[in-house]
Amino acid sequence: MNQKKGFTPIIIILVLLILFIIGFIVYKTYWPKVSVTVPPQNYEECLKSPGSVVMAMYPAVCVAKSGARFTEPLTTEQQKDVTPPTATTDPTTNWKTYTNTKLGFSFKYPSEWELPNGMTIPNTKVGNTQQISFDHNLTVMYQPSTTLEQYVAKNLPTDNTPPADYINGNIHGEKIIYKSGVDQATINIVIAFSGQTQNVITFTYTDYPGQITESKIIDQILSTFQFTR
Repeated sequence: MNQKKGFTPIIIILVLLILFIIGFIVYKTYWPKVSVTVPPQNYEECLKSPGSVVMAMYPAVCVAKSGARFTEPLTTEQQKDVTPPTATTDPTTNWKTYTNTKLGFSFKYPSEWELPNGMTIPNTKVGNTQQISFDHNLTVMYQPSTTLEQYVAKNLPTDNTPPADYINGNIHGEKIIYKSGVDQATINIVIAFSGQTQNVITFTYTDYPGQITESKIIDQILSTFQFTR
């Protein structure tokens, strides 16, 4: 009888132990699991984070469930594709403007091109041709009663080198090059284009050997040319 009483506590402990083990198993198996989500700290983590949305743009933007945004990192080469070019200043902004109301056109020229004694640009007439001469190696001529094709045919270089197409802003014309001097190093250039009626307008200048070419500044002048009527 006493032995039975001695086993009773042991049996109770075993039963409680079995019940604890069964309860623990049930808890682990069926109890809802609570997971702790760590918010993403960068674009790559955002992609893997549940509930994140990737916006279709370049570079891509990942929006986390919390609303945090992460931009796709780009390489140096890729950044060149999305970085806007640096704004450049128009070199002709502060230039002077020449306007010929009679012939119906205007263009800008460098402000440092001072004219002798403060005079206006000479506008002389050679036959039916109007000639406008600058101090800085530039002559503008208005030649009526002729077409661009006729002008080019009459003014080809002695070696008959064909002109090159010239396109600059409003101007679609021809660029005729004459070579002269020692080793033909002096370059005389005529840029001819059609006026609004049957006439031709020419810009003539010279590049001398050993000096800075005038072509760039003439191109800038011609980029401002416009008909005024």
